[in-house]
Amino acid sequence: MKAKSIIFNLAVLVALVLIGVWTVPAQAAGSWTVNAALADNSNCISPTFQCQTIQAAINAASEGDTINVAAGTYTEQVVITKGLTIVGDELNPDNVVIDGQNSTSLTLDGQVRIYNPTGPVVFKGFKIVNGATSSGTYFAILTKGAQSRTIQNSKIIGHGNSVGLGEDYGLWAYTGTGELVISNNYFKNMYHAILLERQSGATTVENNTFDALFTGTYTDGYKYGGRAIEAITYGSMNVTSLQEIKGNKFVNFASTGVQFSGGFSGQTPGKFTNVVIEDNNFDFATTDITNLNGAVYLKNVSTPSNNDPAGGVSANIRNNVVHVPSGNGIIVTGLNGTITINNNSIAGNLFYGLKADGSLGSTIDASSNYWGSTDLATVAGNISGTVDFTPLLDSGTDTNDPAPGFQPSLSSLTVHTLGSQTSSTGRIQESINLVSGSTVNVAAGTYTEQVTITKSLELIGAGEGSTTILAPTARAGSVTHNGTTHDYLLAAYATNGTIDVRVEGFTLDVNGQNKTTGTARLDGVFFRDVKDASGTLAGLFASTIHNFAATPAYESWGLAVYGDSLLTLNDNDISDYTRDGILVIGGNVTVSNNTVTGSATPLNGINIQDVTTGAVTSNTITGHTRSDPWAAGGIVAWTSSGLTISGNHVNGNFYGINLEDGSNNNFILNNELTDNIKRGITLSDADNNAVSGNTIIGPVGGTDDVAIGLSNGSTGNMIGGSTQVDGNTITMATSGYWASPPLLYAIWVDNTVGAGSNTIQYNTITGGKRGIQIDGGNIGTTTIANNTISNTPTGPEYPIFGIGINGGTVNITSNTLTNTVRPIESWGAINLEITGNTIDGSTYDGINLGSFSGTATVIGNNIHGTQGNGILARELADNANIDGNEIYNVTGYAAIVIETGSTGAKINNNYLHENNGGVAANAQTAEFNNNIILNSGFGILLNAPDTTFELHQNSIVGNPLNLNLGNANVEMNWWGDSSGPSGVGSGIGSPIYLYNSNTVDFDPWLCDGTDTENSTPGFQPNLDISCAGPVTSNVVANLNLVPVGALITLTANVDDTSRGGSDILSAEYSLDGGGTWAGMQAQDGAFDAVGEDVTATITAPSAPGVYDLCVRGTDVGGAIGESSCILLVVYDPAAGFVTGAGWINSPEGAYIAYPDLSGKATFGFVAKYKKGATVPDGNTQFQFKAGDLDFKSTSYEWLVVAGARAQFKGTGAINGAGEYGFMLTAIDGQISGGGGVDRFRIKIWEKSTDKIIYDNMLDAADDATQLTELGGGSIVIHK
Repeated sequence: MKAKSIIFNLAVLVALVLIGVWTVPAQAAGSWTVNAALADNSNCISPTFQCQTIQAAINAASEGDTINVAAGTYTEQVVITKGLTIVGDELNPDNVVIDGQNSTSLTLDGQVRIYNPTGPVVFKGFKIVNGATSSGTYFAILTKGAQSRTIQNSKIIGHGNSVGLGEDYGLWAYTGTGELVISNNYFKNMYHAILLERQSGATTVENNTFDALFTGTYTDGYKYGGRAIEAITYGSMNVTSLQEIKGNKFVNFASTGVQFSGGFSGQTPGKFTNVVIEDNNFDFATTDITNLNGAVYLKNVSTPSNNDPAGGVSANIRNNVVHVPSGNGIIVTGLNGTITINNNSIAGNLFYGLKADGSLGSTIDASSNYWGSTDLATVAGNISGTVDFTPLLDSGTDTNDPAPGFQPSLSSLTVHTLGSQTSSTGRIQESINLVSGSTVNVAAGTYTEQVTITKSLELIGAGEGSTTILAPTARAGSVTHNGTTHDYLLAAYATNGTIDVRVEGFTLDVNGQNKTTGTARLDGVFFRDVKDASGTLAGLFASTIHNFAATPAYESWGLAVYGDSLLTLNDNDISDYTRDGILVIGGNVTVSNNTVTGSATPLNGINIQDVTTGAVTSNTITGHTRSDPWAAGGIVAWTSSGLTISGNHVNGNFYGINLEDGSNNNFILNNELTDNIKRGITLSDADNNAVSGNTIIGPVGGTDDVAIGLSNGSTGNMIGGSTQVDGNTITMATSGYWASPPLLYAIWVDNTVGAGSNTIQYNTITGGKRGIQIDGGNIGTTTIANNTISNTPTGPEYPIFGIGINGGTVNITSNTLTNTVRPIESWGAINLEITGNTIDGSTYDGINLGSFSGTATVIGNNIHGTQGNGILARELADNANIDGNEIYNVTGYAAIVIETGSTGAKINNNYLHENNGGVAANAQTAEFNNNIILNSGFGILLNAPDTTFELHQNSIVGNPLNLNLGNANVEMNWWGDSSGPSGVGSGIGSPIYLYNSNTVDFDPWLCDGTDTENSTPGFQPNLDISCAGPVTSNVVANLNLVPVGALITLTANVDDTSRGGSDILSAEYSLDGGGTWAGMQAQDGAFDAVGEDVTATITAPSAPGVYDLCVRGTDVGGAIGESSCILLVVYDPAAGFVTGAGWINSPEGAYIAYPDLSGKATFGFVAKYKKGATVPDGNTQFQFKAGDLDFKSTSYEWLVVAGARAQFKGTGAINGAGEYGFMLTAIDGQISGGGGVDRFRIKIWEKSTDKIIYDNMLDAADDATQLTELGGGSIVIHK
């Protein structure tokens, strides 16, 4: 533009200043009214009256008055030199018009002239048109002064092309030192809307609208566009007060928006030091003008190259919309001060969004702007010069539309390495500080800085191979947690409450460094109180953490999480740390799909502590091989619960997965563990955990390699699953001597376990030396169920257990063991239940009960193909219950072997067939019933001569040898034929082989081999079909104390119901104890029923005495039953004597040898003196069958009969042997003094020692009268 359009000729300016304005006498202060409709100003003498012109009111008004101007057109110049408020129509300034009529005859320039007022001025609510001039340059408003001046709510309309280009001004503020406010005005159709020339006071240009400023052709033939707002300073004047351009709109605009010039051509420069351009809408139209100075133009104007430091501009350009479709958006040229351009939308500009050229004083800070694209190459092409344009706004959305300016969404920024960096703060950190709480995108490149995040956001890199955060050698940041000071490369932590932070897509390179001085440790990434609140998953994703200093050990962690955190660590690669790859203490953390690579230096891959819920899934953890001073682990959890560890690949660590010290109620599922040195999975003091679906190969290289180990009181754990598919699959090595390291345990509950009830089920175990081994004295119950164990190696390596029990109470049920050397063994268990297992092939015994202190139940197992015994109970295994097992094809000694020293074994309901031997009972077997022993080399080997075995209801068929070296009661067994055993002898081939005068009682035997319950194990015979004779009972003689020659009626009952159910064939009696027998009759006249009442009439013997009267029966099968006997006393009534027969209830204590016995005892006696004899004659018999006591007299010594009492003494024998004295006392109750009740006492003693053998009134005196009442029979004293 021309120089004269900016600076008037100095002489003209001086003249204008010297010309004065008229004055009127001062009026009283008040509110004046101006009305253009008045005829004149004749009454304009006080506020009470109205004035016709504005100037008249001004002249009349006093300082501080208000002048209200009515609607109308005022064709006058308005000159304001005092402090007034002049008000037109603020709502519709078109109603109050100041029309200069394009006059050129003004005395002083300025249609409205506010010039050095003596007080603050407010001018508002007017429309100014057709401004006049005195100099040829048109100024709608001209202002200067040291007082505050406000121009607002007005319309200023220019002259358009009716005046010369550059000669038309809306407002010119010149050299004012007072505050200037230009607000809410409308400017149109002039070349210069606002010119601020050396205005040094604070200036606000706010909320104005600039519409279609004039564009014209200059004399050089080019088109030039006007300027909305231009500020210049020169003459060494530095404008330091705030110059604020705010909230303005540009409509149909194609010119220069805002221009600040620090200096002017040909003048000594000055500078602007405090410019703010904010919240403006520079939305320009397309144009073809030449002076494309853009929305904002900042420049140093000085010689020689616009680089004089005395000139230039310092400005903050913020929150504007910059859209210049025909030129540059913002232009900065020459040496300027600090320029910041932030939070603007600079988009859609034809050339550059920001053009910075010349010798800039410093790098322009143009961070946090939207450039119309997030493509870095596109953005970089929009910028010229030395500019810091990181970070970028990722969105051009205006959050406060339709308000003026641009209020960006700071929710997403992009950081990059292009351009310069103005701040000592790192590029990423700068963006974190700026962002409002959503996303910072970090472009590819290397960023050397420490990153601290203390608010919710997402920090997203371009990928771990593309975006690197490199640790600087000096790091000032640290964070203290629980008294420990942490150095870090990246930290996210809340200063209050929690924050939601997601970090993704970085390589975090520690740059080979260790912790800084004054800190205790170095974390590659530190999280504390990071909690997912948005659902986008807080945490660290798809990043690499590596390159820590190699020493010292135990001082660097790859990633550490603390506090109230709810986050995810996913798809990260972590290595080179010296302590833990990932450490989580507290919170709820998901650790997934990470690769954590250790070495011989660090401790753990993933270390979880004190969490109540969380997940460690699908990670790959390798190479943590440290063994001392602390052993390293792949995944370790301490005092944690609710943790799911699943789908991980844990390879080549010292320990694989460990739950330690109160880690309860966790899940270890579907992990793959290979070649870990010491243990695959360890539970130590860990309760109620589930270990299921894992695949474990190895471990290898330790001294006691264990796939899954439980220790230190671990209880309530499930090792396996609900089906075989859910169980663990364990493959162990298959070489090495069994007692030499490595011991190769698949599952080991070791001897440090206290109380513990664990379940081991549905696991598949192949190889190893010890499949499942339970050691120690745990008092809980361990259940081992439904496991498949196979291919334990054989040969000189001598592996030991498929399932080995060395302590505790254990249930072993429904397991399948194939080709194991020692399938199931117990050495030191408390209680055992071994049920429903299948054992197919073994080198040694199928089940070896070595020892147990409580009970052992072996039920329902299927054992076949063993080279040892099927089941072996060794010398310390007492009270074993072996029931319902099927054992076959055993080539060892026998299907079941009870060794010498083992007592109380119960062998019942077993099915033993096609074995080398059936049962070898080598100790005191308590029970042997309901077994099937079929087609074996021998059936039953009783190899204890001093033991009597009880074997009942067994099916013993097809065995060439059945009994040996033992006494046996083998009644009610099936021998393959109704005739019973085919032979008894001393030959080796005898079915029942008697050795050394052994006795075998096999009668009765079963007559039928039918199994009545074929679906249940063992042999359940029909006990109604036996080969024994009928039972005789209720033997009664109508008199059992009779005189010689008397007739006696004898009755009894003979019944075969319990002996096979056959009809009764006959019955008979004997008077000599079974020596001779005589027939009896059926009381109903015929023997045709299973039970019969029988009778006979017999004559008492002619010789007095006591006789055994017995009855027995025979069934139609020819089986003769046992006899049942009573005592019959026969006396001679011709002689004086005492007789008696009957029974008493023998009390406890009477039989000294068996004091607990009591029950029925029978007696019969006769005693008398023959004529001329000195000793009595007769005989006495007393039987107490419960004690197997049968006493008979051999001689009498004396007899005393006194009234109702008789007593005699003599000698006799017990059970036919010995010499015993006796004394019998009898009371006849029917004689006077007898008391009406017959009573009885007998005392028997050993004559050589006088030791009492029996006395039914022990300790009573010999002359006692209160004797034992008879239970039946009678006593008679004959006179």
